[in-house]
Amino acid sequence: MNVSDRSVSAALVFLALAACAPDTRVLAYPDGARYEEAEWRGALRDGVRRNYYPDGTLEREVDYRRGEPDGTWTFHGEDGAVLRRGEYVAGRRSGAWIENHPGGAPRSKGEYRDGQKDGRWVYYDPVGTPAYEESWERGSLIRARERTKR
Repeated sequence: MNVSDRSVSAALVFLALAACAPDTRVLAYPDGARYEEAEWRGALRDGVRRNYYPDGTLEREVDYRRGEPDGTWTFHGEDGAVLRRGEYVAGRRSGAWIENHPGGAPRSKGEYRDGQKDGRWVYYDPVGTPAYEESWERGSLIRARERTKR
């Protein structure tokens, strides 16, 4: 291989790597304030995506891998409190998910398995007292009952 061939080979390797490198894309509200910043690899989301309220406060932070939800997803209220948090694995909800009322009191807690509700889910009133309970088995509701107040 001569010097010219090596230069062409090196240039092709560089171009291939550059095409695979993630790039960050930013979208803005009409007034120019940042609305979204997301990592992309070609035409697919691949990495962290963040959305913002018009005042610049973080609204959501979500992870993608090769265009599918994969990793932690967190949604915030305008006051910064966590409204919802959970995990995705290969595009499906997985593991513990929580949802909170504005202000932070729990709204619901439960588990997903392969994208379907599974196990015990508890729903809370606005002050955080358990109000309702469900039992799920791989996406099928087995039992639901209202919690009695003591």
